[in-house]
Order: sequence, then C-alpha cells, then structure tokens
Amino acid sequence: MCISIGAFCGLPASGKTTLVRNIRAALENRSTSARGLSWRPCVICYDELVSMDVQAEMASSKGLTKECRQHLLEAADCYIGQLCGDNFEPSHVYEDPVNEMLGRLLAATKQIQSNEKALIMVDDNLYYRSMRAAWFKLARNYSLGFCQVFLQCTVEDAIRRNASRAFSVPELTIRTMAEKFEVSHDESWEQLTIIVDGTPGCIEKVMAIIEAASRQPWSPVAASPIREKVPASQIHVWDLEL
Repeated sequence: MCISIGAFCGLPASGKTTLVRNIRAALENRSTSARGLSWRPCVICYDELVSMDVQAEMASSKGLTKECRQHLLEAADCYIGQLCGDNFEPSHVYEDPVNEMLGRLLAATKQIQSNEKALIMVDDNLYYRSMRAAWFKLARNYSLGFCQVFLQCTVEDAIRRNASRAFSVPELTIRTMAEKFEVSHDESWEQLTIIVDGTPGCIEKVMAIIEAASRQPWSPVAASPIREKVPASQIHVWDLEL
C-alpha cells in the first residue's frame, strides 16, 4: 500500500482545517470516477481528537499538552502500523491514554482498501520544527512519503477569523505562537514543502507535492539525520503555557 503523510501547519484560524476538508472532499469525489489507484484521505485533526475544553484545561498545567501530543503520536504510530500490515490489535477497553487516543483516531478515520493510496493529513499548528520532525520520523520509520503544507496568514487575519469562531483561542496565544513559529530549514526532510494561502486554487498545487512525496518514500536505513537548530530553552517545549 502507498501511504504518504502531509503535515498541514499554521496559526490557529489560518485555514488549515478548511483546506484539509476541501482536499478530502475533492479526493473522495475523484475516487468515485478515477481508474487505478486513488487517494483515500485520512485526517488526523488535533482539535477534533482533543476538544477545545480539554485543551483549555491542559493549558493550566505545565507539560500536559506536550504529553497529550505524545499520546497522539504513539496512537498514530499504531494506526500507521496497522495500515502497513502490523498485527497490532487495540484493546477493546481503552485503559490507557494511548489506547484511548487510538480509539478516537480509528473512529475518526475510514477503512483503507488495498487498491487505494492512503493520504494521512495531519491538521495541527505544528509551530516548532521538532513537532513537524516527529511526524517525519513516523513517515521515515514506515518508509512513507512526507511533505509539509504551510498556510500563509497574517496575524491580524488569524485574530479576526478566530474571533468569529464558536470556540476561539485567546488572542495572546495567536500572537505568541506567531513569534515562536519556526520556519523550515534547508534540510533534506523539509525539501517537499509548500506555502499556500488556502484558496480553492491551491488544492492542485498541494496534490502535486503530495504526489511527489509518494514517489519519494523515505528509508528507515538510508535516511538523513535531522539536525535541528533549536534554542536550548525551547527543546522539547511543544506547548504554550499562557
């Protein structure tokens, strides 16, 4: 089975979720008429798997957000392993955080057939390179394709859009995240990166880079090391404590 991971990154209210939904709808419409292998979209949306209420509660306790994201990564590892043929059976009673997260993930995604290509779209802010690198490492471990899609949006536009949401985040969160957002470097694992504005016309551009990623799967053995230039004060700090 051909599988690729696309990391959709950007500020809150930058348009990530809307773009992911539009891509999913376009791919599902194509699959009804396309011949040969067709893409089956699988969306891993942090905000859908972890409610805004829970996120607000975690923000008041240092380290809980990072821990929750780690649980999501481990659950995604199990999920991708199943897609790749690993004989892992999740517990029917989700007794630990990883199994519980895996249960949510399985409930939120669709069954993949052997004659389909799986596109795993990760919808999250991913403002630190270390956060994006974690998803790349999953792709590398399973010999998958990997690409990054950045949603271009000004801070003021993000704040304006956020204000109209039913579940908004504090304005300070957006401004602080914008200051801390780490751009891609000239590393091999970041070569397939595109910056888009989220308009309907960008879907074909995104699909082009996803197709390119599927033709260049990573090898667990011959992968280039990730050299991250992250300030010591930010190493392993994934969550904003605001």
